[in-house]
Amino acid sequence: MLSEAEVALGTVNAKALVSIIADIEAHENAEEMLDFMDGTVQIKDDDTLEIAFGSNYCAHLVPVGVRFQKSDDGQIIWSSVERLKVTAIGECNAR
Repeated sequence: MLSEAEVALGTVNAKALVSIIADIEAHENAEEMLDFMDGTVQIKDDDTLEIAFGSNYCAHLVPVGVRFQKSDDGQIIWSSVERLKVTAIGECNAR
């Protein structure tokens, strides 16, 4: 995985991406990860997460599975999200 990321993003950015993924995997749920990465992660209006890494790159993630919950007003309850899926990686302002 690292070699493909190095080709696409450069060595420094690829290592930053691997580090971010390790940080995500280290938490029990998305709320813990959001607290840990305070300031690095943005919750977008469409319930996606945007995580900044490296020089100017962002990873976009969505909650997956059927076990996560939503509040009465349709907002995701991040403490119930145990799995995230990367949907895009690219420059932060390109999306």
